[in-house]
Amino acid sequence: MFDFGVLKSKVARRILVLFVICALLPIAAMTLLSFVQVSGTLYEQSRARLQQDTKSFAMSVHERLFMLEAELEILQSTIRPAPGEPVDPEQLLRRSDFEQRFLAIASIDGEGRMTPIFGELEGLPERSAEEMNHISLGRTLVSTVAMTEQPAAVFLTTALDQDDLTAGLLTAKVSLPYLWTGDVGDVAPGGIEVSVFDEENRLLFTSFPGSSRIGDEILPELSESIGEFEWSFLGEEYLCSYRPMGDAYNFFVPTWSVVLLQARSEVNAPVRQFRRLFPLVTLLSLWAVLLLSISQIRRSLVPLERLREGTQRIANREFDSRVRVTSGDEFEELADSFNLMAGQLGSQFRALTAMAEIDRSILSVLDIKKIVRTVLAHMPEVIPCDAVGLILINATDSSRAQIWWRNLKWGGEPFEEDHILGSSGLDELLANPNGLSFTMDNGGPSYLEPMAKQGNNAFLALPISVQEQLAAILCLGFETETFHTQDNLALARQVVDQVAVALSNARLIIELDELTWGALLALARTIDAKSPWTAGHSERVTSMALKIGRELGLSELELDHLQRGGLLHDIGKIGTPAEILDKPGRLTDEEMRVMRQHPSMGAQILEPVKSFDGVIPIVLQHHEWFDGSGYPDGAAGEEIDIRARIFAVADVFDALVSDRPYRSAMPFEKVIDLMTELTGTQFDPVVMEAFMRVVSQDSRIEAMLAPEPRRRSSVGI
Repeated sequence: MFDFGVLKSKVARRILVLFVICALLPIAAMTLLSFVQVSGTLYEQSRARLQQDTKSFAMSVHERLFMLEAELEILQSTIRPAPGEPVDPEQLLRRSDFEQRFLAIASIDGEGRMTPIFGELEGLPERSAEEMNHISLGRTLVSTVAMTEQPAAVFLTTALDQDDLTAGLLTAKVSLPYLWTGDVGDVAPGGIEVSVFDEENRLLFTSFPGSSRIGDEILPELSESIGEFEWSFLGEEYLCSYRPMGDAYNFFVPTWSVVLLQARSEVNAPVRQFRRLFPLVTLLSLWAVLLLSISQIRRSLVPLERLREGTQRIANREFDSRVRVTSGDEFEELADSFNLMAGQLGSQFRALTAMAEIDRSILSVLDIKKIVRTVLAHMPEVIPCDAVGLILINATDSSRAQIWWRNLKWGGEPFEEDHILGSSGLDELLANPNGLSFTMDNGGPSYLEPMAKQGNNAFLALPISVQEQLAAILCLGFETETFHTQDNLALARQVVDQVAVALSNARLIIELDELTWGALLALARTIDAKSPWTAGHSERVTSMALKIGRELGLSELELDHLQRGGLLHDIGKIGTPAEILDKPGRLTDEEMRVMRQHPSMGAQILEPVKSFDGVIPIVLQHHEWFDGSGYPDGAAGEEIDIRARIFAVADVFDALVSDRPYRSAMPFEKVIDLMTELTGTQFDPVVMEAFMRVVSQDSRIEAMLAPEPRRRSSVGI
């Protein structure tokens, strides 16, 4: 709840009036502009939606024609009677959807004799020479017969034998409810009516009485094939959208016109709804301005309240609290004095806060660089110093180290330097877990020299041990020799212990990561070793895929998935017999079926491992084609994971430039020409562009397919 008591002040009331006036003017202007803009946008969206519905209806009818054609092709392949021989209808009636989609079906022999299959085929129009030529090309003829008192009849005719037109024709009378509304039975969304006219603007179908006037009066006068117009019928205004629909190539269908009508009252419904809600929103905005004004005034008139709250926090030992007053008067001076006192009381508590931050940060991450940066950033808050450094000793070579240090006077990013340790006092340091103090006047250890060069003469070095071995050294630098209290040393030792735990955890993760990658590489080589023709295939393909992925700007996570998926992409071939993998000749249909099971089998093998969720799409889809003719699922375009599209290019490239049992390796130029021809069908054009940029950098096949070193996350250990 807002405290309206602040309005008792004259200053508060004056500020409130100014605030409201300044807010009302832009709100009023924005309200008018928004009203006009949104009203127009809503109306245009309704018109665009009607146009889209028109297109959708036309495409749906066209799609159903293809489905009806497919049904006739099924019947054609099942029943091919000789001329004059009757057809057994029982073969057809087993498919109940034939009777739902066709009113009648009959075969017509070469002499024009009709043999009914089911139903009575009446009103069939005569076929012209052009229509018979269309049928002879192996296509389906769609013909219509307009009726005066009932809907137009639609017929589909195709050859019983596409190679022999004298074998007769198969003709079906289409069920009009299915053709125009489909299995769902809905013509168009609620409130929208549909009419279809033939090429002579005769009505073929309508869900709205009076639509025949559109074909007689309006459509002949329209100059554009796609558009909209307004129409009035029985005192109601309608917005109409029209577009052509036809397919002369497949069905010899001349241009039909599809018209969708929607009452203007329905079109304007969103605008009316907006006009009802807009005043309420405006009123709510005014109330928001008023309440926010009071809130801001209250914040401007409470410096005394802040000082009172500050004293309470100090009483509760919240020494790090600060009172911020920028009034420019005596209240601001009083706040400055208060903050000075609080700062002196809270100096010790800042060190504890820094300790907690270091603990939270370094124990919640496993990246050694982040651990180092956290310690360098917060250690001066624990023990005031002029410089802080962390020396990470190499786990495999204790004579080498990586030194990170930060000079507080210089600021900026920490410095980093590789260093040779030798045996300069490491044993003595390890024997003193509480640390050793050095001055460079007496010749300190060599690992302190980088910080000494920046003006630091005295140092406190504390060893950090992991599994009883020296893993790192924490160094605090001072310009002059400084006395360290037991409290400071205890705090520093606590930080050292936490850093030791963090480094130990990071080292375990690195070792586990190396073990994981080693296992993946071993598994990949095991898969490739199953056939002498694929030795090293997985590593080479992975190398090329990573180059393409980087060229496309994939993230580090996607590149990691790409590398893992590359090594495991052929894991499904574990279940493929060696005689198929090494067969020198062309595979039989059954052998090809077995071979094409390896992507699905690979995905099934990896599915129980949760960490391979990002890898499975690569394994499953790396044989999919961009045009949808690949396997195992026939995915196409964007349905195929981008990493699988990348890997498909790399996989084919390596296969073509490598020897196989059924052929020798192809020349590089021939491989590039072949893959270019398959762009857009087998390969994603965007991926191919990136691939061409990669191969243009170095056309040597050995360089392009050379295995890449795995990315490592370790620093110093």
